[in-house]
Amino acid sequence: MTNLVSPLAGVASVTNPQPSVGGADEESLEGARRRAALELRARTRAVTVRDFERLTLEASPRVARAICGAPHGNGPVRVHVLPRTQSPDRLLTVRELTPDEGLMRSLAERLEERRLIGTSIRLLPVRLRGVSVAVEVTASPVADTERVRQDVEHALYTFLNPLIGGSPDGPGGGWPAGRSVSQGELFGIVYSIRGVRSVNLLRMYEADLRTGQQAAQPTEGHLAIDTDELVASARHFVRAVTGG
Repeated sequence: MTNLVSPLAGVASVTNPQPSVGGADEESLEGARRRAALELRARTRAVTVRDFERLTLEASPRVARAICGAPHGNGPVRVHVLPRTQSPDRLLTVRELTPDEGLMRSLAERLEERRLIGTSIRLLPVRLRGVSVAVEVTASPVADTERVRQDVEHALYTFLNPLIGGSPDGPGGGWPAGRSVSQGELFGIVYSIRGVRSVNLLRMYEADLRTGQQAAQPTEGHLAIDTDELVASARHFVRAVTGG
């Protein structure tokens, strides 16, 4: 029988005729550790590089990709943002690939709510390396040379693309950050086009995405890309000639 600490009107005491059942034992230390690990994976706070990327993507449907590098020393966490754009399988402008001030302001407000105290965040546009390809192909005798030219051009714009590029089989998840560009891959892309009998010339150039100006000399073999950098197509120059 237990006397009530705060008596209720008309109730003098409460008696439990049988021992209590059910409930749960005190949580073990190992169980607490496992639970903490699960909670960390589902957290809403930005702690790791992947947290910043995930939360940036979740902050707005206008964000296509977010790339975050580990901070240098006590510097800010840098989050590079790539906005979505319509019909990305084409020559994209720098303006289309640059987040506007309204989007960046909205992202900053959302991330501010989720950052840890003492962590500073710097939002930036993605770093892009422009690549221009000059190619001449010989079309099969029965192929439409203009169609072949257009298909080769379209394949290059799709492959060398920060939004949907990186896959030799068509649109993908976007050029992987830090992945170099191989001239051999470009040959494979061109040869995969129906109606291409041979590739007579293929040259790869670095290019300024703002002006479209190519480097004076082509890049042989492969083009190295920084770890937080993506590839984007500058203008490609494709010529298809009739096969004999």
